Amino acid sequence: MPELYSKEVPGTGSATETPTRRFHSTADHIVDCAPPDIITIYGALLHGQKVRPTFNILGKRDVLGTVSENKEVKQKVDGKMETVTKSWSYFKMSEYKWMNYNETIDFTKDLGAGFLKLGMKKGSRVTIYAPTSREWQLCAMGAFSQSMQI
Repeated sequence: MPELYSKEVPGTGSATETPTRRFHSTADHIVDCAPPDIITIYGALLHGQKVRPTFNILGKRDVLGTVSENKEVKQKVDGKMETVTKSWSYFKMSEYKWMNYNETIDFTKDLGAGFLKLGMKKGSRVTIYAPTSREWQLCAMGAFSQSMQI
């Protein structure tokens, strides 16, 4: 049986709207703050490692190539239905490559140590000039592991 991650909130949803869903262990109330021992973003990552060390948290897929196809579709042109050929392009993607909490912590600690070796220190500012990605998140967490700002 698959693990349950969310539950429907009773009394929500209608014939035209899906019900609200919440995390399974907090479906009966809204969580408005983290547990008292979590005071930083990096602390939340460490908490996750403590609770579920082998749980996959950061996924990535590589682009393997571009696929182009021509398809015939029907559309209305000047009030008449016509068959036209349209070109469709999409990416062919790899399977997900996951990092679990343990792997993520190890990577971010090593990256944070690298920042220190470069002469940065607590409170230093790190600029991440990259598209949002798993690597961007790892860099941010590496900075957070040493109390640096991004």
